[in-house]
Amino acid sequence: MQIHILGTSSSKPAHGRSVSGSVINTEKGAIIVDCGEGFQERIYTHNKDLKEKKSLFRVKTGKICTILLTHGHLDHTWGLLPFLKTLSLEGRDKPLTIIAPTTHEIINRLFETKNPFAEISDLEPSNVDLCFQFRFWWSLGGTREFLDFETNWILVGTNENDEIGKTNAILIDPLGKSVEKIDDFKDYTNGIEILNIPTLHTVPSCAWWIKEDDKKGKFNSELAEKNNLTKEEIQLLAKGESVGNHSHLDYRSSEQTGPSVLISGDTSGENNGFINFSKTEKETSLLIHEATFMEENLDKAEKYLHSTAIQAANHAKLIKAKHLIITHYSSRIKDTKYLKDEAQKEFDSVHAASDKDVINLTSNSIEINS
Repeated sequence: MQIHILGTSSSKPAHGRSVSGSVINTEKGAIIVDCGEGFQERIYTHNKDLKEKKSLFRVKTGKICTILLTHGHLDHTWGLLPFLKTLSLEGRDKPLTIIAPTTHEIINRLFETKNPFAEISDLEPSNVDLCFQFRFWWSLGGTREFLDFETNWILVGTNENDEIGKTNAILIDPLGKSVEKIDDFKDYTNGIEILNIPTLHTVPSCAWWIKEDDKKGKFNSELAEKNNLTKEEIQLLAKGESVGNHSHLDYRSSEQTGPSVLISGDTSGENNGFINFSKTEKETSLLIHEATFMEENLDKAEKYLHSTAIQAANHAKLIKAKHLIITHYSSRIKDTKYLKDEAQKEFDSVHAASDKDVINLTSNSIEINS
């Protein structure tokens, strides 16, 4: 798994930092998490820089299968439609899935009416609710009528008290004017395992947990040859079948757990979503968490439902993450070293992200290329 961080600033570009947007390369395809303004240009310049550095890593737009949004604030969403239009101009013909959070009330209203354009104003949604943004993007050309590829538009209900893994999501077809419930995101993400973790912010929001598949342990061919097993017997053992007094378990090393990353988006430093996630058996190799403020500005973090670096570290400890990367810095933060220093008071493995960082992540290791 490789993670390309293409924006680390909150609200507006500052100190050479762009607003939110990351790309996660997995073996089954690439996923974008958040897509603030200028995102498509950032991918282009990032790839150009990687090529000049002769890096082995790239963001291959043709392999992007899913775009995940954490919430509706425009510094996280406003680059999506231009990016879709560019993909179409470049000749994309494969389907693309967009998944975003809203309220359970809006999900239930759309599903009950079976109408993508049902009236929701009485539900008092935020003016940037992603249901509104979906409709706006459709009206400006975000459908197959104007693009050369299919788009799967999915909204998921979220509340910080939700049970982890219990999904209330709908697939919306604005052209066919249909709405249907979905149970498993993997049907629309090229088989990549993802999970939404409710977070607490000023609008409906969630974190996204993304995991690579587990891998079988390596088959011990030397032991098979030493025991004079036939080709047919070796094939059966490799498939997981025992042969005579030879157990297939003796011929394969332990299964390797696939690496996973949890990206928070904007969130309060205290919320039930992380608490509930910590009670599951889900492992997290890496937590990427906002650290908008220093601890001296805790009052501002609490007022605007953001986090300090120490609160990000406490969340990393809570979910037993192996590593923590902090991001989404306030414009008042000029040197991120101080945020890192604060976080490391609570958690050992901390990196303060910079724009264009590339993280190479395995189950057992992390390598960061800045």
